[in-house]
Amino acid sequence: MRLGIFAKTFARPDLAAPLDAVVAAGLDCVQFNYSCVGLGRLPERIGPRVASAAAVEIARHGLSLAAISGTFNMVDPNPAKRRQWILCVK
Repeated sequence: MRLGIFAKTFARPDLAAPLDAVVAAGLDCVQFNYSCVGLGRLPERIGPRVASAAAVEIARHGLSLAAISGTFNMVDPNPAKRRQWILCVK
């Protein structure tokens, strides 16, 4: 088991800065959130350039990526909306 943290815990203006803070805190594992690259918490589209840049930056910091945050209302009364988000996260 590894000790990690939500990357967005360290709110900074660019992706390198919160990852620097994770390393400085002595941690080696993060749960990534697309808000760290200026996107919404669960963007409908994530371009390959953004995903690749995030992966490169995480690796450059020597961090392990445990998960990617994907926050949405799983008990939304609209079944179509729930299904849409569940398929988006998969």
